[in-house]
Amino acid sequence: MGAPHNTGVRPVLLGGIEFRDRRLPTSRVTLQNRVFGTSTLSAKRHLEAMSFQQFTIQPFHGLGFVGPYTMRDDPDTLPDESLSAHALWTPTSTAPILYFGVQTAGGRFMQATGGGGGGLRIGGATSVGDPSRTPWEVFALKDLNGGRLQHGDLVAIKTASGHWWRQQGQYVNADAIRLGLGTFFFVYKASGSGAIEQNDRFHLVAMNGYYVRALGNVTTANATSPLSYGTFTMQRTSVDSMRLGQELVTQTRLSWGASFRALDTDRNGVLEAHECVLAMYFADLIGDGGAHRGFSTSTVPGESGLRISTSLLYLYDRTNISTITHELTHTLGTDDVYGSGGRYNYRVSLMGATIDGNPTLRVHLDCWHRMRLGWVVPRIIPMVGYNGAEVLRAVSSNVASWENRPIILYDPGRYSLGSRSGEFFMLEARTRVSGYYDESLATEGLAVWQIKTNSAGQLLAITEGKSLLVQSADGRRDGSTLFQEQDGVITPRYYDGQAAAVRLRVSRPYATQPERMVVEISRDGAMVPVITGVSGSLTVGSTLNVFGELSPQSGAYPLVLMNVAGGGGSFSLSPTRHGTYWSVTIPSWAPIGAYDLQARQWGRYSTSRRITLR
Repeated sequence: MGAPHNTGVRPVLLGGIEFRDRRLPTSRVTLQNRVFGTSTLSAKRHLEAMSFQQFTIQPFHGLGFVGPYTMRDDPDTLPDESLSAHALWTPTSTAPILYFGVQTAGGRFMQATGGGGGGLRIGGATSVGDPSRTPWEVFALKDLNGGRLQHGDLVAIKTASGHWWRQQGQYVNADAIRLGLGTFFFVYKASGSGAIEQNDRFHLVAMNGYYVRALGNVTTANATSPLSYGTFTMQRTSVDSMRLGQELVTQTRLSWGASFRALDTDRNGVLEAHECVLAMYFADLIGDGGAHRGFSTSTVPGESGLRISTSLLYLYDRTNISTITHELTHTLGTDDVYGSGGRYNYRVSLMGATIDGNPTLRVHLDCWHRMRLGWVVPRIIPMVGYNGAEVLRAVSSNVASWENRPIILYDPGRYSLGSRSGEFFMLEARTRVSGYYDESLATEGLAVWQIKTNSAGQLLAITEGKSLLVQSADGRRDGSTLFQEQDGVITPRYYDGQAAAVRLRVSRPYATQPERMVVEISRDGAMVPVITGVSGSLTVGSTLNVFGELSPQSGAYPLVLMNVAGGGGSFSLSPTRHGTYWSVTIPSWAPIGAYDLQARQWGRYSTSRRITLR
């Protein structure tokens, strides 16, 4: 993160994946506008606002949306494999299709050479979610007698290219174009009997009676016992992202004639995530979330020598704008910070949980991620002898200025600027703006983020997930209550519970600019007085009531000063305390006119309140 890849324009290829038994119920124009809309709230506009116009997305090749089209389903299967949310087979299907990976004893997956039409070998992927995994390592298993996959069932296995596994002599290849002699295999559990489920170990026996074994670059059926080479693990998957990504690439290249090669801006023969992202809306009536996966293919029709290794986003008809933007920022390198059960940083950071059934959920990215992406430069303040106040402007104001720069507070004993490792705090102002991107903010106020990173500047893992948590004014670890004026003095705490060396207090003295806040930072614990309100008769000789934080601290007694605005000098007044407020008597000899009312303590002045004496 922080690289120039996070600025400028990122092409996004958006597609619609529809099936014979599922259509997207929302119009293509509406779905496209959620991502690319310029006159409405959209992921595009959200990214521009968070980056202060430094980063945006655009439709690849001006297409905006590819589809609708029907994915190539298994012609031998009715109903087709997209039945039941396009996921795993169901027991009620007459001839169910199970998408799965054949994981070998060594942990790697079997692969159809060239996607099918050739041999079977051991590939490089080690998990279903491995970014290096290709469509060649995903197979469709047809259970010939229907129902659940059981010990002893007769099955046929098909590759992503539509070829079937076939036993020919002592070898097993993936080159049959139709079911027939040698294309059927018995499947047996490695131990016990009954249904074969996820992570179960199993064996395959060809029609010649011999066990199927994976031996590096070849697969054989010539052994009377499986041994380790013929013991596989069932790794089910849904209609696979690799296959669907390949469908999207193929559709775009062949049907629309769009060239991907022009996107390879660094001319290295690989189309990477910083050059283009794939995104797909699924015709799935029950989904409302999103996901970010790696996608890789070395086959781009008509563009030999070009390989794609990029990001692939899953979206659904009901996916809200914040979730779309959340997934898009993952392509830049952001981290999920919602922790276990989605409980943490909820409605305070875009990288918290955004899937909550709310179609209008909108929340901005936290200041740490915006800093890491290079979209904002923080103010860095060491907790060594610092006493002062800083103005913070909320990111929702969409104004790039000094006041928009968040504050880093660090203790040299806890964080090293040299090694960039340790624990520190970041401060930012947050306010709601109706109809904009912090509209769903949990509460308004000062966000105090506690952060712990390694020498690469990356978040460390903690019990709650990732070490980026907003401290909550209600004291809950999983709370999202930001600090406000009424919370008084704030004590930031490290992950081990120890108090930081500074104390904080927030005020919002700008009545006409609620997005601007003042945060007071005190190393010695003595806080600057804060005037929050004034009442009473503004006439000479009368009593003026002053509200705010004016209590004595460390033996100091605050003095209220009347500074004549525009000349005439200034004079001091001695206040009298009355519980929650203070009163001062305005001298009868005071000149009438405009004044700035301030409080002073230990040589530090509060923010001023303008009054006019009559």
